[in-house]
Amino acid sequence: DLARELLFYNFALRLAQLYIEARVPTCFPHVKPERNDILCCEDLFDLLLVIKDHYSKRPKRDVVPNDVQLKQQTCGILIKGDNNSGKTTFLRAIGIAQILAQVGLPIPAKSAIISIRRTILAQFSREDRLAVNDDAGRFEGEVKEVAAIIERVEPYSLVLFNETFQTTAFDEAADAMFDILDVISQVGVKWIFVTHL
Repeated sequence: DLARELLFYNFALRLAQLYIEARVPTCFPHVKPERNDILCCEDLFDLLLVIKDHYSKRPKRDVVPNDVQLKQQTCGILIKGDNNSGKTTFLRAIGIAQILAQVGLPIPAKSAIISIRRTILAQFSREDRLAVNDDAGRFEGEVKEVAAIIERVEPYSLVLFNETFQTTAFDEAADAMFDILDVISQVGVKWIFVTHL
């Protein structure tokens, strides 16, 4: 198993090198126990955009960082806006930061305080995708994915929703979104929900 274990360290070294070459601020987050229930980052960069920009033939060096404040008293964050306004990028940056923090690696941010999460769950919708082995279409596939997430949530989980139910009528989508977020909030789950609705 040594070769497999070394893959992690190789990744960590390559990540550190990328941060240096791309001149992105980094920090080791202050990792808190799950009961602190916090995720706060200052100037958080999306790692995927940093990588794409760095390895581009013509780097733009204009990846914009964002702050995130998800404190103990806050159940979640609803991010809304027009298409191509950076909502999914922001969501992805948060998810990657949480994962990197939990495995003990630095994150692309100026500073961060991040609590350990028992589970990290995500539902990322794509317009060009239909549910696998499902002739009913995208909506039914999303409902099944969300149901699977709800079955797995437990206190101190983090759930990321990206454009869930966006192909459904506004009233139906809004009702479904409200019910889902209400249920998981009562369980003590932190959530971030991105939508253009």
